[in-house]
Amino acid sequence: MLSIKSSLFIVLLTVTIGYAHAQKVTYLGNEGILVEYQGKKVIVDALFDDPTGKFHTPDYDLMEKIVMGKAPYDKINANLITHAHGDHFDAVNNVSFLRENKSAKMIATPQAVDSMKLKSQFYDEVSDRIATYPWTKGWKTTMIDDITIASAYTRHAGRAYGKVQNQIFLITIGNKKVLHVADTQMDVRYFDDLRLVYEEVDLAIVPFWFLTNLFGTEIVEKHIGAKKVIGMHLPMGHDEKTEDKVHEAFPSAILFTDPGQEITF
Repeated sequence: MLSIKSSLFIVLLTVTIGYAHAQKVTYLGNEGILVEYQGKKVIVDALFDDPTGKFHTPDYDLMEKIVMGKAPYDKINANLITHAHGDHFDAVNNVSFLRENKSAKMIATPQAVDSMKLKSQFYDEVSDRIATYPWTKGWKTTMIDDITIASAYTRHAGRAYGKVQNQIFLITIGNKKVLHVADTQMDVRYFDDLRLVYEEVDLAIVPFWFLTNLFGTEIVEKHIGAKKVIGMHLPMGHDEKTEDKVHEAFPSAILFTDPGQEITF
């Protein structure tokens, strides 16, 4: 018969092992996510206020929790910005986040940095924790608290957005890899040039339009090759036919449709 101390040790060990192996992505709205694994936390496009009103947006309470670092948004290691569009990024709130979370770091595009400089009087206080890279081809790698974050510029979808600096992120925590594709145009060349198919991605988070036609699904299956795929960026009140198209073209894909939705990987 086990003693009380032995029983408590086993319980604590079980909880510790479970925590170390817990892995999930939480949907925050539009393309905003929280990645958690092995005690590390990364947010992508988490703080924004969509000016068009078309997409799920973090409400006031959620924005406050993230900015103020309240659980489960405490101890965030990295805040990643794909691009400076209003349905992905709010300059003032992102600067406020860094002011309140002194150990967090950010990777942003030069355009996003320019926006923060212009709109927040506190930018200089946090600028030493913001990394940005020239608008050139190829992976740029940053290490943040033992998290490997590779970023690469790709063309934003839509002819009108050719001058938008848009970057994808490959986040590696321990033995797990999560890919955030941002608003990337469906072009095989971007994914082949980055040799993503050789990265053995565990979870790919892609715009839903990649999952509604044969061309997009071919990119996801043959040029990304992730073990699990999530579609994002669906407008609020979208037609159910959109979901039907996704399930027909890519039956194994999961759709982020409700903020707070959690997916393990």
